[in-house]
Amino acid sequence: MKKYFVIALLAVVPFILSAINIDPKMGFKIGMNFSTLNGFGTSYSNSFDEDMEGFTSNNIYRKPMTLGFFIFQDFSYVSLQLEANLSRKGIAIKSKSNPRGGIVTYTSIFKVNYFEFPLLVKYCFSTKKMKSYVYAGPSISILNASTYYIKIKVQDASDSDETDYNIYKNVDYGLNFGFDFHSPNNVILDFRYTMGLTNIIDETKLEYDVRDEWKNSVFNFSLGFMF
Repeated sequence: MKKYFVIALLAVVPFILSAINIDPKMGFKIGMNFSTLNGFGTSYSNSFDEDMEGFTSNNIYRKPMTLGFFIFQDFSYVSLQLEANLSRKGIAIKSKSNPRGGIVTYTSIFKVNYFEFPLLVKYCFSTKKMKSYVYAGPSISILNASTYYIKIKVQDASDSDETDYNIYKNVDYGLNFGFDFHSPNNVILDFRYTMGLTNIIDETKLEYDVRDEWKNSVFNFSLGFMF
């Protein structure tokens, strides 16, 4: 219910701005996240390595596509940008064990998808044809869906499964830092880092103890168009 309220609130923002004689520009973007979970590796590895012979684990970035809509208001050198994004986060892990039956390879993906709403303060340090901005600002993310995918491969045989994995809090908070470039034809190239501020695990939903806090950590690249 909370996420639908936030989406509805954002939908009326352009009308509010028009009513107070502010004429913002709007746009959309598509991009890719390079996502991981800070603090995740220790808990995950410790839960397996005592029971699996020759167990090794390597965290890798999850790299899903992202979509977003934004409202941009330019005040000369300082600008404000409000966004509504479908941001897919989480972590991917490749693990191996070496029991007597041969090498077993595990591919695990913790998928945590959010509706994310950043509010960015941007500073323009170049007013030539290609405008350049640096920015920072907070964001609130509302959980949309979460699943756990695992693929197990033994020699040439493999099997996979994906299930709901609801162990996360419904709301996450973050800080965004980045820079972007605005071309004369309103194409935008954006690079940013989003640092999660809170532990995303809801311990009341767990049947076991987690020794570390899991916080989102996301690098994002996107291409947008403003009209």
